Amino acid sequence: MAFSHIIGGMTFTEANFQGNTYADEALGFPKALEKLVEHVANAYHGVSADALTVGLGVRSLTITTASGQIPAFAPGMPVRIARTGAPSATYMQGEITAWDGATGAATVNISSTLGGGSHTDWSITMGGNLATAGAGPLAVTLGGTGADTAAGARGNLDLANHHRIAVDANGNVVLPGHVEPLTYGEATASPSIASGSLSLDLSTAQIFEVTLDANITALTFANPPAPGTARGFTLKLAVTGAYAITWPAGVKWPRGAAPTLTATPGQYDIFSFVTMDGGATWFGSALIQDA
Repeated sequence: MAFSHIIGGMTFTEANFQGNTYADEALGFPKALEKLVEHVANAYHGVSADALTVGLGVRSLTITTASGQIPAFAPGMPVRIARTGAPSATYMQGEITAWDGATGAATVNISSTLGGGSHTDWSITMGGNLATAGAGPLAVTLGGTGADTAAGARGNLDLANHHRIAVDANGNVVLPGHVEPLTYGEATASPSIASGSLSLDLSTAQIFEVTLDANITALTFANPPAPGTARGFTLKLAVTGAYAITWPAGVKWPRGAAPTLTATPGQYDIFSFVTMDGGATWFGSALIQDA
C-alpha cells in the first residue's frame, strides 16, 4: 500500500525506504529520523513575523516552526515571546489563552516583559518564569511592591495596617506592636579630648567611652534627633586623674547640681543623658561613679 507523509517539511514515500535509497543519508531512513527529531524539537518552539509591541496585556500572533509546520502549543501553556536577534534583552512572557492548531493563530495574555519597542522577529518557546520583573515595577500580586519609590512601596504593601516595619517622615524605623528582641546591641565610639574640646556625635553611636586625661572646657552633643523624638546616650569616663568638665548649658541635673567627678586614676564614672526636644534640654544622671 503506497503512502506519502510529510515529516519536518519533507515528503517521504515508500520509495525512500526501499533498496539502496533506504540507507541514503539525504533521502532514506537516516533523513527521516533526522526530520522526526527536528519535528519533535520544534513541537514546542516557533517563530512569528507579526509586528508586536512589548507590553502587558493581550497579544495576538501566528506561530509556525522554521520549516512552516504548526507547533504543538495549547491553551494554558506558559510561553516566552523573545526577539530572535536579542532574546535575553527583549521579551514578553505570559499564558496562551486561545490556540488554533490548524493555523498557528494564538492569543497570549502577557504578564511580564523586558525591553521595549515594536518588532517583527520573534521566537516563541514553551515555559519561562512568569514572575520575572519587567521594565516597570513588579506587581504586588507577583511578589513585588508595585512601586518605584519607597513611599509608594510602603503604601501598596499597607505596612501601617499590617504591623510591619515602617519608616516615618524623619527616617526613623517604627515597629508597631509589642517587640521582644532576642538580642540587642548599641553602637559605641571612643572620641578623644583635643585642646579641651570633646564632641559626642550622636549620629554614630549611643555609648561613648572617653579617657578623661584633660579638662573638658567645650563639650558638644552633636547631631541630636529632631524635636518630638526622644533620644538617650551613655557616657563612660575612664579616669586618669583630677580633671573637670564644663557641661553644656542645656544639661539638667538632679537638684540642679552636677555630680562631682571621680579623681582616682583607674576608676570609672558613667553618666546617662536623654532629650525630648531636639537637644535643647538634656536630662543627665550619674549611673555609676568611682567604680
